[in-house]
Amino acid sequence: YFIPQSIELLKTTIYSAGVGSMVLFTSYRDLNRVYDQISEEFYKKEILLLAQGRGQSRTVTLNEFKADGRAVLLGTSSFWEGVDVPGESLSLLILYKLPFQVPTEPIVEAYYEKLRREGKDPFMHSTLPNAMLRFRQGFGRLIRNKKDRGIILIADSRVINKYYGAYFREIIPTKIYNATTLVEISDLVSSWFRA
Repeated sequence: YFIPQSIELLKTTIYSAGVGSMVLFTSYRDLNRVYDQISEEFYKKEILLLAQGRGQSRTVTLNEFKADGRAVLLGTSSFWEGVDVPGESLSLLILYKLPFQVPTEPIVEAYYEKLRREGKDPFMHSTLPNAMLRFRQGFGRLIRNKKDRGIILIADSRVINKYYGAYFREIIPTKIYNATTLVEISDLVSSWFRA
């Protein structure tokens, strides 16, 4: 259910903005699903769509993204940090999901077990702090200097619907709009970029 809804959200937002956009994912599976769903339509609309792990190196992908000015870049893992795209080449950042670690990865699982043995809650002592750090790093992709401006869209409703969403909202360094329909989001985005 999330995939078809999120794809409509991505397309609507990107079309409304008409600017250089980056979508950050927490897994290659989600990234590839979205890429497969939108690539043909973006090609027809003459929007350059770039994706991490699709043939070219990270450096080449980033350089193409910066040079185009209206391209859309889908990234995961290493794109959450250390990517510098100042100026208008990146004006819309979409965080597809909150960046929680996969709890079934062996190293993560072993660490959670250690925390449980120590009487600690793995979510509050590890999962949440790590996700919040990654979230903050994700935000840093958009604002690189004083002249940078843009919109960050969080496609994950848990930031509003779950108790721990408040922790993420607290570290957002700007005004928050809670738009719930595609029409609301489209209107907000297009009017912001027109202003």
